[in-house]
Amino acid sequence: MKRKLLVAVPLLCLVALLAWLFRPKHESLGEAYVGERSITLWSSVAQVREQTGVLLYGDRVEVLARRNDNVKVRTAAGLTGWVDGRYLIEPDLWQRSEKLLEQTRVMPIQARGRTKVPTNLRVLPGRTEPRLYQFSRGMPVEIVGRAVSDWVQVTDEKESSNEPQESKKEDWFLVRAIATRPRGEGAIRNSAANTTTQPGDQTVPGNRGPEGQPCDFTTLRVLTWNRKKSRYETAFIENDLCGALPIRTGKSPKNEPEFRFRVMDSPKEERVYHLIQTVVRRVRDESAPKKSTAKKSAAHR
Repeated sequence: MKRKLLVAVPLLCLVALLAWLFRPKHESLGEAYVGERSITLWSSVAQVREQTGVLLYGDRVEVLARRNDNVKVRTAAGLTGWVDGRYLIEPDLWQRSEKLLEQTRVMPIQARGRTKVPTNLRVLPGRTEPRLYQFSRGMPVEIVGRAVSDWVQVTDEKESSNEPQESKKEDWFLVRAIATRPRGEGAIRNSAANTTTQPGDQTVPGNRGPEGQPCDFTTLRVLTWNRKKSRYETAFIENDLCGALPIRTGKSPKNEPEFRFRVMDSPKEERVYHLIQTVVRRVRDESAPKKSTAKKSAAHR
């Protein structure tokens, strides 16, 4: 009996050890978010494989394993499969994008436009910043801000200019679009280009100077809509500005339409303009100290 126990106990221990070593492993290596409109979930990384599901932009997944550019993930619904890891966003980058999204919700729209080519969306200005999403051609966007960044050639781009790289600057625009919103607030769709100008439509192209300039805008032009002639007409022009976005619109104490902005040369100075019917007038800062006339009065005595 003792001999049987001496043999059985080590054998059971060996079986338990082997079962522990070869147990199914489902430990999570972390989490990630889908950064494409949709990606396919595959059964394996082999050439012959089956599609097990489709993931949508913003879906959160658990990372189970990595093999080169492929990542094995598990969805909230329990589906498991392999995806291309280049289309996943790390949690830190996703949280930064959510924070930026909250900040831009209250920012006034400065202009509207459409992407001319497939365009990468990044949290910070610069070609070397990690990509958050890619807009397709013709994607309608709302422009809420502008920044300047050094031009840096990336691996998938070819140098098209002999200009020294360190001296080149380029414009970056902070934009909002349907694809940047959390899932459930709107489908990701592309709209056909619309070339018809309607009242309030700001998608028509405008004149632009060279990129990388310190001023967000240098010319101010106010257009009003003539209902009888069904066209825009220039009501006000001001040149030689070095304005800073955003331009905010609102109502004056007299319920007159107004807009205001700050200038780069004097960040504390805010310029205010009122629209009186079709006439635009700049309102001087009433809080500024008025010049005293005491010395002038004393001189006349």
